[in-house]
Amino acid sequence: MSKDEIITIGKDERIKIMVTDVRQSYVMLGVEAPDGTKVYRNELYKRIQNNIKCYESEACFCCDEEDMANSQEMNTLKSEGQSDE
Repeated sequence: MSKDEIITIGKDERIKIMVTDVRQSYVMLGVEAPDGTKVYRNELYKRIQNNIKCYESEACFCCDEEDMANSQEMNTLKSEGQSDE
């Protein structure tokens, strides 16, 4: 990929992934999405999903406050049918 290249997702073309910078060892991406669309790096998304499982268990001692807030938000999205899971 080269700088300023854009990938468009969906029929309505409302989600775009842009290459903002290219260096020898990395590529920087930008994401344009409709308001309210949650965009997570995959490793963060997986962490949130694992924290949801922990949070839903009877004894949750593995999550810090930020993890708990993210897990509660993701649970809300799942219950509203908005999660990408």
